Formats: sequence, structure tokens, C-alpha cells
Amino acid sequence: MKAAPSIADLDLTTDNEATRRALFALVVRDNFTASLDPDVWIPPYSAEEAGLEVRYLWGRWFTTWVKLEEPASLVEGERRELLRLERRPGDPGGLFYRGV
Repeated sequence: MKAAPSIADLDLTTDNEATRRALFALVVRDNFTASLDPDVWIPPYSAEEAGLEVRYLWGRWFTTWVKLEEPASLVEGERRELLRLERRPGDPGGLFYRGV
């Protein structure tokens, strides 16, 4: 598997396909790939199955996916994860997920 890029190398101030693909890879790594930390929950479904998207809107990067572990009867706002992607303060190579 190809290693995810470092966020330190990305320009988060513009919308471009290379940045979108890199952020997509980072979100997959952080949220859908097994971790060595046993306290980190990884869903039993893939990013593709969850409909993972990374988009640049209103001058910011966002990611969203459907939490398939939640009942389908829930309204979309309760079943969908929506996060803003930013550089982690004090760590230019880290990705910070801010809830929306």
C-alpha cells in the first residue's frame, strides 16, 4: 500500500485535484485503516462503502462519509460524519479534524 502524503507538503488554500487525492489518502489512513492502538475504533467497512468524499468549499477542505454502523432510520445529519480538515496546531505535518 502506498504511504499517505504529509499534510506539510500540501497547499490547503486552493482547490486542486492533487491536494484532494492526498487528503483523501490521509482520511482513509486515519479513519479506515487498522491502527496499532487497540483503543482506536476502525469501522468494519471501507471508505468506498461509506461514500467517503473530500471537498473544497468556501475556502476550506471538508470530509464526509456515512456512518454505516448507525441505523438507516436515523436522519442523515445524525448518520453522516462531516469534518473540516486543517493542519494540526504545532505540527505542520499533522492533520486535524474539526467537527462541523
